Amino acid sequence: MGNSHKTNGDFAIDFVQLYHACIRRWWWFAISAVVCVALAFVYSKTQNPVFSIKSSILLADDASSKKGMSLSLAKSFDIGGMLGGTSSVYNELAVLSSYNVFYKTAERLHLNEQYVEKRNLLKKIPMNAENTPIRVTCAPEIPDTLHGVISIRVDMNKDGLASVRMKAGKKTLYKEKGVRLPLTINSVWGDYTLSTTEHYKPGKPLDMRIQYMGYGMAAELAQKQIIAAIPNKKSDLLTLSYATPDPDYGIKILNELIANYNTVGILQEKEKSNRTLKFLTESLDSLSSDLTTMEIDIQNYKKDLNVADVGAAASIAIQRQEGFRNALDAAETEMEVMRLIKTFISNPENNNSLIPPISDPKSAMGATITAYNEQVLERMRIESNAKPDNKMLKLIDNQLTTLRENLASSVDKTMEMAEVRLKEIRKQAGSANAVIGQIPTNEREFVSIKRRQQVEEQLYLYLLKQREETAMSLSNVQPRGMVIDPPYAGFKPLGLPKTVVLGLAFIFGLMIPFGYIFFRMRLASTAAEAKSVE
Repeated sequence: MGNSHKTNGDFAIDFVQLYHACIRRWWWFAISAVVCVALAFVYSKTQNPVFSIKSSILLADDASSKKGMSLSLAKSFDIGGMLGGTSSVYNELAVLSSYNVFYKTAERLHLNEQYVEKRNLLKKIPMNAENTPIRVTCAPEIPDTLHGVISIRVDMNKDGLASVRMKAGKKTLYKEKGVRLPLTINSVWGDYTLSTTEHYKPGKPLDMRIQYMGYGMAAELAQKQIIAAIPNKKSDLLTLSYATPDPDYGIKILNELIANYNTVGILQEKEKSNRTLKFLTESLDSLSSDLTTMEIDIQNYKKDLNVADVGAAASIAIQRQEGFRNALDAAETEMEVMRLIKTFISNPENNNSLIPPISDPKSAMGATITAYNEQVLERMRIESNAKPDNKMLKLIDNQLTTLRENLASSVDKTMEMAEVRLKEIRKQAGSANAVIGQIPTNEREFVSIKRRQQVEEQLYLYLLKQREETAMSLSNVQPRGMVIDPPYAGFKPLGLPKTVVLGLAFIFGLMIPFGYIFFRMRLASTAAEAKSVE
């Protein structure tokens, strides 16, 4: 049988010869396959299975959460925007994955403590603060300020004597043999106590590797390991995923993370409501004092005139000019509202505070206040998670400055227009008063005092209604995230099944000797061709 060649330029291999070379060295293939399969088997046995922990959260609709409120109150005072409103799912994603939420989770579950038990040369079992046989503890203020990593190795024999070494980076802080636990180590990094737990089994050797770090570093590591994402941009759904060899502890971590996220959201909602309540309460206290003063003035006025009902004699005249009085009351109420808004925005302490929307939300002024409050809420969200020099925070501060200037200008213009309307109404009311000029002067003065009292009363009742609705909203604050899928672990571990790994190792083991023989023949063929050319 002639030789079968595969030629491509200067490449020439006799595949029949290659086949016979492989057959003659069949034991190479057997040894290589056995070695690769054995290595893959050892690898699969020493590696801990990693499971995927998943959960999904649906953002609650604030409007739905407030359906139990009085509809009349909701219509008269649109406080919803100040208590959170329907925010962007991206903002909620930023809160869920924020450093603050992860820090609280690390502090609550002691994620700053990492334990590994070394069973043999290759087998390592990761543990946590809840199931470790040996635990390290210290003063509670240390993990709050610790910026480095403390590495501790505890090698305990059957008799309970331990060899302990503690390092901070490359610097050895403590090294001793033949010690018993509990053991307190005094160092420049603080005092740390090593003690056994209920999971420790006496009479068995134990080799533990411990890493102790601050809550801040643990939070940053958890931020990298736990992935928060938006699976669908058209829905208000957030998902969490976490790969860990301890599925039970991973489920606990995600549950705690979700609980801290909802806690942060509730605290933010309450803070906004409390700011609004504070402003409304201060305004009501001021109006209450004014009303008390007016009631005393009316009482003294009646006492000086020695009459019980000053308005009885002027009832007919008052009915005739009722239209003018109502218009005057409305104009003066609007003027008083504008003064309250101007007083609030003129105070530098309120530069980054929400402006209660005491103006009609359908008016141009109400729309401007709503836009300003939305920017303030956005700043609050970014400020809770950002550094002071954050560019987005500076941009929003500039926008808020511009909005305040526009709002102040709008208030001034509105007050000028209201003043013009007041003058016109008063002029018309004066013409009507000329018709009823027989009314005594004291009765006209009493009507003027009574009208001012009515303006104050209407404004007082208006703000009182706002405070009641704000208090109802505060007592009805609900968590932002509703858990759709509680954290659960996947049935199968991540990665390839062991049978697939062994199969790939077997194929790789066959390819190694084949590749060696192939390239060896290739080099021999190249050398022969070069020699024939010479």
